[in-house]
Amino acid sequence: MKKRKLPSLLYILAGCAVSSGALVLLLKPGNMAPGGAGAIAAVMADKLSVNLGSALLIVNIPLLVLAVMAGRHFLIKTLLGTLFYSFFAALWEFFPVPDIDNILRCIFGGALLGMGLGIIFSAGGSSGGS
Repeated sequence: MKKRKLPSLLYILAGCAVSSGALVLLLKPGNMAPGGAGAIAAVMADKLSVNLGSALLIVNIPLLVLAVMAGRHFLIKTLLGTLFYSFFAALWEFFPVPDIDNILRCIFGGALLGMGLGIIFSAGGSSGGS
């Protein structure tokens, strides 16, 4: 791996950790969904009683086909982002959910989700989704 690609992959990794943590620990416990594939996966995880990380991976598989049209480099970064996002979502489910008011969940969850996705997008990647 080239040296210049390593920092972008680390940014994608960090962004996925932050944004999936916001989804699992703040938004989903307050019955809030971010929209797009994350919302579909959250509803699917609740209705089918599956892990949120698995649901995210299942929802994002068809969307990865669309990433092929954007080019090889974007496809690789999107594939890694999707895998990292799903992995961290499954990992965060083992952590205790903070007991805070729903308005604070919304504010902090939205801010952390936006920050994480901003880090991913600034590295030229994607976490999958729509």
